Amino acid sequence: MSRLTRLMDARLRRGVPIVGSVEGIRLVVLDFDGTLTDVFKETAPYVPAFKDDFKEALGISQQEFDQRWSRMERIVRENPFNYGWKEHGRIVVPA
Repeated sequence: MSRLTRLMDARLRRGVPIVGSVEGIRLVVLDFDGTLTDVFKETAPYVPAFKDDFKEALGISQQEFDQRWSRMERIVRENPFNYGWKEHGRIVVPA
């Protein structure tokens, strides 16, 4: 575990917000758009876990969930620019 990770863990366990600088850290790069990472590779393990948690939260069977998921995925893929986060009337992050 890195020194930074240990510091952050300790602060979070004590309820201390992580604000300000940590010794030796001058810049943190957040790669939300995949410039530095392969987004599809990074999210591959997340998607099945998310879907399973979502199914459990809905309290429906795997079969019903799969049918609903497939239907909604098809709808979004047919018109991806109708879905996403809107900023001043424009979609800035497509679904």
